[in-house]
Amino acid sequence: MHNLLQRLTDTFFWLFSRGKLKRTLFGAFSVLLAFVFAVSWFISARGLRAFSDASIQDLAERSSRLVFEQFSAYLENTITLLETDRILFEIDPDLGPETLLRLFKKELESFRELHIIAAGFNDGEYAEVQRMEDGSIRYGRAGKETGGDLLWFYTTQDGAEMEHARRPDYDPRKRPWYQNAIAAGHITFSEPYHLVSTGNQVIAASLPLYKNNGTVRGVITVDILLDDITKRLNILAHEFSGYVIIRNKEGKVLINANQGKPELYTFFPEVADTTRTLYIQGEPYRFITLEYQGRIKTSWLVTVALPETAFRTQLVTMLSNLLVVYIVALIVFFIIVYGIVTAVNTPIRTFTELLSRLSFESQQTLNFSPEEERLLNSIAQRKTELGSLARSFRNLFLQLESTLHSLKQSLTDKDILLKEVHHRVKNNLQVIVSLLHLEADGLEDEHTRNILVELEEKVYAMSMVHETVYTSGSLSTVPMAAYLSRLSENLASYHSLLIPIFISVDADDVQLPLERAIPCALIIVELVTNAFKYAFSGKSEGHITIGLHVQDDFFILAVQDDGCGFHPKHTGTAQNGTGTGSIILEALTSQIRGTLSLETGPSGTTVKIHFPFSSS
Repeated sequence: MHNLLQRLTDTFFWLFSRGKLKRTLFGAFSVLLAFVFAVSWFISARGLRAFSDASIQDLAERSSRLVFEQFSAYLENTITLLETDRILFEIDPDLGPETLLRLFKKELESFRELHIIAAGFNDGEYAEVQRMEDGSIRYGRAGKETGGDLLWFYTTQDGAEMEHARRPDYDPRKRPWYQNAIAAGHITFSEPYHLVSTGNQVIAASLPLYKNNGTVRGVITVDILLDDITKRLNILAHEFSGYVIIRNKEGKVLINANQGKPELYTFFPEVADTTRTLYIQGEPYRFITLEYQGRIKTSWLVTVALPETAFRTQLVTMLSNLLVVYIVALIVFFIIVYGIVTAVNTPIRTFTELLSRLSFESQQTLNFSPEEERLLNSIAQRKTELGSLARSFRNLFLQLESTLHSLKQSLTDKDILLKEVHHRVKNNLQVIVSLLHLEADGLEDEHTRNILVELEEKVYAMSMVHETVYTSGSLSTVPMAAYLSRLSENLASYHSLLIPIFISVDADDVQLPLERAIPCALIIVELVTNAFKYAFSGKSEGHITIGLHVQDDFFILAVQDDGCGFHPKHTGTAQNGTGTGSIILEALTSQIRGTLSLETGPSGTTVKIHFPFSSS
């Protein structure tokens, strides 16, 4: 892990510490923006998820509380009605069926969730009031007056009774609701069932009635219509895409309000202090179970289940939309950052290019184009550090331009002066050559005249060096190929022999400084003069080749002839002689730090001098 972190750190610094400023700035800003947006999106995602969880929790609690309150209201109203009727029976022990029918009708009209109110007595008497599907009220009587049958009838507007139906052999004391209430001794609720008369689903709540002596007087029962509350709970469940299940502790389901998933009917989590998330067939549901007990001993469990997927889908959609917004914003910021970086980098890059003009090696003139001057002035007008630097550079540039102009003028003057010097030296040497020539022509002594002619050749060779310098355009170096060509032509004119001698030049494009070119010229004059004197005895013609080549880090100066050469036993003497010519060659070779070698034979003689590039 440490190595991976170190590699990432090294890569980061390598990316932003090398390369151009524009890439560095844009890369740094891009990484920073991406990090900020990523952290912001992560925090937003966590916040939205927490908000979604809180919303699911709040909705689950509110929904369960709403369902619980509605169901409790149904039960509480029924219990209140039963308790009120019990009190009436205690106050009026002689409360008869006729009075009960009128009482039950008023109660049925007041409590819309009730479907049937009835009372059965221990003597077999029975009174019932029922609300029909069309909203009408029908009455039921059983007992001595009906011969033990259950007689249903309607009352007309004038109060007359009109028989509707009859059920033979009806004894309320044999009904389950009567027996269960007597056995329990308190309010009991039956399991849901469907009425034969209307087909409605109801649940019966029954309360036993006692006389003052504690004996059973009868049972009052109320059928609560479940269709209405089930319809309301279905609407509520549909609104939050959830499920509502009301059951007793034994698992008997009273109400199923759902989205058509029967597998939830058999999955009933117990009462818990907190909301629980449970998975059914791979889907998460948020469950809350509340227990209703109230004033009765029978308990009911109200369970509300909300599918978390519906809320998570909205969360995912919201996060996706938020991610798209973040990406668009990031792209916009990238474009803005790119524009800012470009705006910052462009004047810096332009300013850097202008600064490169200060390099004399890469630029021989400080003349800027109008566009470059405009850019420099535009940068210098900025009230920033870069503008201050540009103004300083502009002032420096003006000073350099003035200094360069002065230097150019000075160099021009020096060039003129050096040319004049070389020209005067050349003229003075030519005067000496003329004097030597005149003096040699007036001498009768052949030996002395030859000495003066040789001196004349050497002086003339030096004068040609100066002439070549000031005519070549370079005042510090001598173009040796051109110089050697002119020198060979003049050397041939100084010697008049009985046989023709041809001088050729084979030289590389070599430039030598003046202090090395003059010794080389004198060496060539000495060697060519010796070749004229001694090399072609007995020959009908002769050839001399003057060469100057570059090999590795050395120059090779060579003079070759096709004369008769030396006898092998005289080679050492010729190379290390004590004569004036040998002494001059040794001194000149030492002056250019060279090494002299001689090769001779019947086919001719070659003298080579190796000397290094540098004179130091």
